[in-house]
Amino acid sequence: MMKKILLLAILCGVGFTGSCQSKSAPKNILHQLFEEYTREFEKLGIASRFGLSYVTNLQNLPSVKKLEEQKRFFARYTQKAQTIDHTRLSRNDQYDYAHFLYELKRNQEQVALQLAFQQQPLKISDQGMKFLPKGWYAMYVKRMTTAEISPKALMKFGEKEVARIKGEIKKIQAKAGFAGHDKAFYAHLQNDRFNLNNMDTILARYAQLDHTVRENLHRLFEYTKARKVKIKPIPNVNYDSPPGYLIPNRMSGNTFYFKYYQGKHNWRAMDFLYIHEALPGHSYHFEHEQLHLKNLPAFHKLVRYPGFFEGWAAYVENLGKELGLYQNIYTEFGKWSWDLVRSVRIVLDAGIHHFGWSKQQAMDYWKKHLSFRMDIAQREIDRVTRWPAQVLSYKLGEAKLLELKRRCEQKLGKRFDIRKFHSKVISKGQIPLSLMETMVNDFIEDTLQQKLSDNQNKG
Repeated sequence: MMKKILLLAILCGVGFTGSCQSKSAPKNILHQLFEEYTREFEKLGIASRFGLSYVTNLQNLPSVKKLEEQKRFFARYTQKAQTIDHTRLSRNDQYDYAHFLYELKRNQEQVALQLAFQQQPLKISDQGMKFLPKGWYAMYVKRMTTAEISPKALMKFGEKEVARIKGEIKKIQAKAGFAGHDKAFYAHLQNDRFNLNNMDTILARYAQLDHTVRENLHRLFEYTKARKVKIKPIPNVNYDSPPGYLIPNRMSGNTFYFKYYQGKHNWRAMDFLYIHEALPGHSYHFEHEQLHLKNLPAFHKLVRYPGFFEGWAAYVENLGKELGLYQNIYTEFGKWSWDLVRSVRIVLDAGIHHFGWSKQQAMDYWKKHLSFRMDIAQREIDRVTRWPAQVLSYKLGEAKLLELKRRCEQKLGKRFDIRKFHSKVISKGQIPLSLMETMVNDFIEDTLQQKLSDNQNKG
């Protein structure tokens, strides 16, 4: 939905030799390398060739000739990148350089798999990626999340999250007066009183959520002057429509669309949906990237990392109470119930695409843990099957952000400023999670050094 592309020039001809690198030159050489790479990347048409559907991707792979051309392209730029003396770069440029190397390596891995498939094509199954040789599922996981994690580790993570979140739901069930009475609790949740039918009422409620969050943004974020988010029902809505999504528009502003289907919208989901899609979720970070980050490397406009932007939007859902939302047990339940959906989908994803689960096995697992959401079971299983690894992006990105936040809290104690932490992790736009971790580690080190300096000055 949000494709990224761009390009430009070069310095010192074809190669980058030591004679070009005066003490003031590395930055210019680096960024002109990025510009040259970006221009050629776009010319080769690589950016538009990877979608969510693995079946469509396999059916539309470039020819062997085109893939060989891409292989030479990435190898050539890997050689050029190796001529850069990264030790002489500023920290910001070192981040960009590390990001560039990540992209080169990931693309080379992808092209190698695609080339092998084109040279020895297989009959394409639409029941999951199990039929493909080793490396394909891992490539999709990396493409969607930037993480390198084994299917067994994914399965273990998903199962652990399912158990943890079911524990949170049990707490809410007890607060609602249904401790030990699961069937009665979930029957209670089907009550029509949880649905809003009047569109004006729904829009007024979202307007109030928007007002509340904006009043509290300063508690958690340095950047608080976010533009207005337009809020509308999904046009041409149907059973398969998601609960909500954001359409960013740099010029006219972003629009959050919510699901109003068969004349109703469940108010339990409104708090977490607004946070995820609007503020401080997708609309916040996309606006920040598009309007306020002026010094991104040229190739950044080619990248799209769901593990970053879906991870961010899932992470900020955890801040709802500090933002003035989740003020009753049912809006809190809305957040946890969808988190359970996301966690179950992790197990299904690894199960279907690596372990070869059938649709029935997937349905059995869903029914075991999400019997109260059988209404969306088939839709979500079909989605997981069609779009390998996409559903992993929410939870893996969120988990990394929560891990880094805990690390800051533990190492910095009272000096930890969550507003500065948030500014740091979105300061380079969409990036691989490994680079985010490097940046946060530097943030911790800088804060500790500042503490040491302050103590010395006092002495």
